[in-house]
Amino acid sequence: MKPIRTARSERGVTLIELLISVAIGFVVVAAVIVSFVDSGKAGKYQTALSQMSQDAQVALNLLSREIQLAGYVSPANSLGASVYPIFGCDGAKGAVPFNDPAVTGLPTCNASGASTVSALEVVYEADVKTTVPAGVALTPSDCLGNALPAAGAIYIARNRYFVDTSAGGRPELYCASNASAKQPLLENVDDMQIWYGVVASAAPTQIVRYAKAG
Repeated sequence: MKPIRTARSERGVTLIELLISVAIGFVVVAAVIVSFVDSGKAGKYQTALSQMSQDAQVALNLLSREIQLAGYVSPANSLGASVYPIFGCDGAKGAVPFNDPAVTGLPTCNASGASTVSALEVVYEADVKTTVPAGVALTPSDCLGNALPAAGAIYIARNRYFVDTSAGGRPELYCASNASAKQPLLENVDDMQIWYGVVASAAPTQIVRYAKAG
């Protein structure tokens, strides 16, 4: 005959073993939570970094295109007397670096501060090929897409780019023109520093040094 096992011979779980199991479970759950939180933070950081890189690339492409257009005018036309195709300022951070916010006449710079950012005005003849046509009349536009006023027989774009603080306290790349008051153009731009190549008088195509706007 086989022996009959009774409940007395079965061994249960002690309180200490139960507490140890619960503690190990808490450690595993905590590790999973920490890993999940860190993964979320890393994902947000990578997303923000990627967005900043994209915004910087857009800003560089935009400014590069504008600088290449500086001084452009068709052979039969003229931008006028004493026009600066490119004019730079280094103004106090958080303030408009140009004395003339309405963009009329020749530009002048505000006094620089301890913390300065660069600003740039670019002037060129605008047409439907160098700018995006605006409105039903397909008028050449400024940096904000607004129709430019006619300057005689041609349209002249005078676009100014600088970093300013928005109403929400965020630094952004702004643009103002002879057709539009300043408006934010691109976010996530905290600073802008522009250096200009200084050429040798005897060799106008040879850059001898780089300097900030004076």
